[in-house]
Amino acid sequence: MWVAEFKMWHAGSAVLEASKRLDAACSTYYLNLVHRKGKDFVSKVFVAGGRQKKEMLEAIKSDSRLSMTHEEGDQVFYEVQSKNLFHAHVFNSEVFFVKPALIKDGYEFWTVASWDKQALLNLKNKIGKLKGKATVALLSIKKAPVNLFVPALFQQLTAKQLEAFNKAVQYGYYTLPRTISLEQLAKKLGVPRTTLREHLRKAESKLLPKLAQDISLEPGISGLK
Repeated sequence: MWVAEFKMWHAGSAVLEASKRLDAACSTYYLNLVHRKGKDFVSKVFVAGGRQKKEMLEAIKSDSRLSMTHEEGDQVFYEVQSKNLFHAHVFNSEVFFVKPALIKDGYEFWTVASWDKQALLNLKNKIGKLKGKATVALLSIKKAPVNLFVPALFQQLTAKQLEAFNKAVQYGYYTLPRTISLEQLAKKLGVPRTTLREHLRKAESKLLPKLAQDISLEPGISGLK
């Protein structure tokens, strides 16, 4: 599969404008698509982060195109008519999101994929023709496997490694401060300390590099406070 990262801007977004002046960022996730009274509506959620995340959430709620349905913590759930979604006018069935869109510093960062590299290049060209209405920069494009769900990461672990890691998390081995020592955890699980340590180290050696890679691939995320 071909995966591309885009940095883009489009006119008419209150959230994009707010992100220019706020020390905050947000990600958007798709939840559902409903058809009501002859119109298509998309259910989504904004998840805000950063020092001024409250101000970011207020900017989101001020967008008249969005119909807020629920607010919980740093999350705002809403509906929007599909015709008001910018990407709905430039995407086709060959291109799809593989990560949530990130909004930061006045731009949207997209990670999208297709089985056809040219479809991704066509998307860039299509947005590039919207002079005055949108801008786009191709940050990267490469052929790479895509794991759409977090559980796929855990499939790399053996059953014993997965059990050891889950129990370590459950009993507070990874909390700060730790609520259980390696020796105590090994005794609770009925395994030698050295065996448990080996399972955890192998699990960590598989999980952490992949997690770091995924974080590093989030455009603009390194500058988020």
